[in-house]
Amino acid sequence: MLAAVAVCTLALNLRTAAVSLSPLVAWIEADIPLPPSVLGLLGMAPPIVFAFAGLALGRWIAPRGAGLAVLSLATVAVGSLMRAFATDIALIAGGGVIALLGMGIGNVLIPGLVRRYLPDRIGLVTALYTAMLAVSAVLPPFVEPSVAQTSSWRVAIGLWALLPIVGAVPMALLALRMRAREAARFGVAPEALARGPASAAASGAAPGPLRAPWRPGRTAVLLSLLFGASSVAAYSSFAWMPVIVREQFGVDETTAGLLLSLFAALGLPLALTVPRVIGRFGARAAGAVSAVCAGLAAAGYVMLAIGLPAAWAVLAVALIGLVQALFSMCLTLAGLLGRTPEETGRLSAFMQGVGYAAAAAFTLVLGYTRTWFGTWLPAGAMMAALSLAAVVAGILLSRSLARGDAPSS
Repeated sequence: MLAAVAVCTLALNLRTAAVSLSPLVAWIEADIPLPPSVLGLLGMAPPIVFAFAGLALGRWIAPRGAGLAVLSLATVAVGSLMRAFATDIALIAGGGVIALLGMGIGNVLIPGLVRRYLPDRIGLVTALYTAMLAVSAVLPPFVEPSVAQTSSWRVAIGLWALLPIVGAVPMALLALRMRAREAARFGVAPEALARGPASAAASGAAPGPLRAPWRPGRTAVLLSLLFGASSVAAYSSFAWMPVIVREQFGVDETTAGLLLSLFAALGLPLALTVPRVIGRFGARAAGAVSAVCAGLAAAGYVMLAIGLPAAWAVLAVALIGLVQALFSMCLTLAGLLGRTPEETGRLSAFMQGVGYAAAAAFTLVLGYTRTWFGTWLPAGAMMAALSLAAVVAGILLSRSLARGDAPSS
């Protein structure tokens, strides 16, 4: 129970800093100028920092457990406090990057934590924590405007420093419990384990397993493509969907905002159901989920690309939103496929690093295609093609899993 609570409270802190700035721009600009170019760069920061955490820090993060999760939560708290007390745009940006780095570390850690502490509940716990990720993305836009109106934007953005402090409590308790168990298992003092392998070995602990080099195999590459398709859809939607649906479907600004909310809201039921389906049916379900959800998303992108009457907007956005099923599916498979917690962590780091890097690149390119071609048709066609590629990747992944291919080579 403690491990499940710790994982879910960690997840509840892994999206707040990514979405907490934009709802407060009007209030912040009264104190600190926020040029549109800087806002654009800040909007690109989450996938870039998340990709850095996966690709550059993944090897360091992978073998670690609850202790590093506590540090990641502390980093989120420090970054959020920097934003709350900022006096210029540099502190807002710097605090944001620090908070995002803590979140990126948590993103990579969490599948390995589930594999390490809850190996017989991977499907259920993944469903719960991916649901918490969805809640984490919804909370700031829902809470902050009313807090900013009644108090100030500093209080509104500072709230997200309290949540990681609360979340660190069960995670710290979990870290202490696991350290005590390891000490009892090897017959050494917890302080010796805390000082590292050399100290533990000197105290009589059995040596841990040697870490062989890890290279991504076919399964890891296919998972990364699927995770990338979901990440590209999410971040490009957060950046561009209100603009696109206004231009392509002729809806007003209020309706455009509601359509983006519809896209985000679809993530919650998908998060609650897809991991349970994957955990129960395995390889067959991976191919079916990819084919159905990514295939329907491709149809939605075609509708968006060609432009239709406003009555079609809800259907198009709902179909596009189904691609978010790939996100929770990939996280579940990362937990199930890793033969050890460390391998799960390395797979998670590679998958998320590649996926978030793709999200950052695609989000930038989609905006430029609108400028170059004067229409969203090429951007919609690109997204439809990416969704169809995810269909193919899902089918190949299902076959790879059926053969028993390992995620590393």
